[in-house]
Amino acid sequence: MEDLIEIGYVGKPHALKGELKVILEEAYEDVFFELEVVLIPQKGQNIPYFIEEIRGGNAIIVKFEDIKTKEQAMLISNKTLYMRRSDLPDDFDVNVAFEMDFKYLEGYALHDKTLGFIAKITEVVEMPQQEMALIKYQNRELFIPLNDELIVSEDEKTKIIVLDIPDGLLLLFLLLWSLYIINIIFFEYTITKKL
Repeated sequence: MEDLIEIGYVGKPHALKGELKVILEEAYEDVFFELEVVLIPQKGQNIPYFIEEIRGGNAIIVKFEDIKTKEQAMLISNKTLYMRRSDLPDDFDVNVAFEMDFKYLEGYALHDKTLGFIAKITEVVEMPQQEMALIKYQNRELFIPLNDELIVSEDEKTKIIVLDIPDGLLLLFLLLWSLYIINIIFFEYTITKKL
């Protein structure tokens, strides 16, 4: 079996001629523009899609050879995007490409400059746009964005980081989490009632 690397995902169709937006891991953006083929999972198999054209800019738009309509594009939208490891350039350094800026903060106590102690950072996770601190707050797992603009101070000795968390962000996360749980309960109730 061929060694594949997850490089991002296929977004929504763009226009009517089968073009698609793609969202890529930052480390693979330059490599993507040199690829001839990517792989997209369908029905348990990774299907090769040959690249006809790529346009950059605010969003990366790709046109695959066999995708001619918006309807065809919809069939592969919101799917994971893979490349063959053998297509990586010889000078591509995987360790440098995936070095996370804030990984060292795992285990730190997260404080807000106004609210004080929030929670311990259990994990730092890399998301497509930025790194996020995973915390357990009021018995729920929440992601807090990590970037230099939010960091007020950090102390390596005491393992404390102070952030200027935007007003209402924690409340918003809790509200979204609650809505998610309500949707799950409602869905389960609906399914049970139909049975």
